[in-house]
Amino acid sequence: MNNYHNYYNGAETNILDQKSLEVRALLRTASHLNQIKDNWDERKNELDEALEKNRRLWSIFAGAAIDGSSPQDVGVKNNIKLLAALIFKKTITLMINPEQNDIQELIDINLNIAEGLKTTPENNPEVDSSNIEVKNDETQISQVIPETNNESNDFDKIFNNL
Repeated sequence: MNNYHNYYNGAETNILDQKSLEVRALLRTASHLNQIKDNWDERKNELDEALEKNRRLWSIFAGAAIDGSSPQDVGVKNNIKLLAALIFKKTITLMINPEQNDIQELIDINLNIAEGLKTTPENNPEVDSSNIEVKNDETQISQVIPETNNESNDFDKIFNNL
């Protein structure tokens, strides 16, 4: 029975386009984190595994933004790198000091990015990625990424500035 499940899961991913796969992965990780948060006493032992899956997902996004394989413009790539750095920082914090309510920020980020991926520029011509703001509520910092042609932003500098 398990082989059939794996076969159909594989067939489904072959049919979905890249954006749909990303939305699905973000929603699945957000859902798993939300289930842990909502059933904390029974499921908090699953937190490290869920955080690791979310970190791996964001590592893929960050890697694509860093190595240039992503088709997005520089502003979007920079925002992806910043969000990934924030995800990594929050993940480490939660692994060291697991708190039920602190999971919500990761859930919200994944849900918001998934929703944004569902909205394509063709469907919403008012979307201008050069004006997207990344906010870190914990430190009350709002950073606007300027549109540049220079893709040499150092990921380590971005991570250290969070």
